[in-house]
Amino acid sequence: MRITNHSGQRIDGWEVSWTWNGDQRLVKHWNAEMRESGKSVTARNVDTNAEIATTGEASFGFEATGSGTPPPQLTCRVL
Repeated sequence: MRITNHSGQRIDGWEVSWTWNGDQRLVKHWNAEMRESGKSVTARNVDTNAEIATTGEASFGFEATGSGTPPPQLTCRVL
């Protein structure tokens, strides 16, 4: 996943969250601290990608199992 800064200001931390719509579960992840509780998932920056310059980007990834539709709606917030 890619987080792009359109705020006009430097970001010093971020969080992305969503709710699975089926039986999905995280298998592994990278470049984020991830927590899964039931169907809720939260990904937070790690030290190496917390800061996002104006018009800059950060990214993280994960693998999951299961299926579900429609795709989850993501919520991104600045910490």
